Amino acid sequence: MTPLGTRLVIILLQEVANRLSALLPMLTSGVGGGDVAIARVGGDEFVVILPSMSREAVSSIARNLIEGLQSPFEVSGLRMSVGASIGVTLFPNDGSSYDDLLINADLAMYAAKKRGRNTFAFFTLEIGEQARERVAIESDLKEVVRAHQLAVQYQPKVSCRDGQICGVEALVAGTIRQKAIFRRISSSELPRKRG
Repeated sequence: MTPLGTRLVIILLQEVANRLSALLPMLTSGVGGGDVAIARVGGDEFVVILPSMSREAVSSIARNLIEGLQSPFEVSGLRMSVGASIGVTLFPNDGSSYDDLLINADLAMYAAKKRGRNTFAFFTLEIGEQARERVAIESDLKEVVRAHQLAVQYQPKVSCRDGQICGVEALVAGTIRQKAIFRRISSSELPRKRG
């Protein structure tokens, strides 16, 4: 990114923070009020800490924050738009420490991103379990690769309509710690997977 591009991004992030700071007191005044904290925690991610309130109130605030960020920003004469994906955790159900809540909010945010742009998701045990499973699979696969125990088998995907080959599917298999590891990867997933 050019220095000018970096400067524009910094200004844009400051404008996003300003808009969030202006929106939050209005959005929380009728649902418990109390102190609200907002902080940029890195890159383009912000954390908002709200006082104790109902799930419905938090949903309403999340929807209104997303809507409030829809209007373009004016930065150095340029109109810039941003999208927002919000991950929500509730204390104490989703964690008892700041770190646990932040990690779970991050997982919920990625679940929201999977649903599409400009949405929010609450952390659930299912989201946490999927994340743990993904980390375990990645760890096992790394260990299988290091031990040279990885085997890949390919099979064509054939259209039932015309009998033509329409893709390929790979079955990745390995054994580590006496445990067989299998993962089926379709050709449509391959470009999204990491090394």
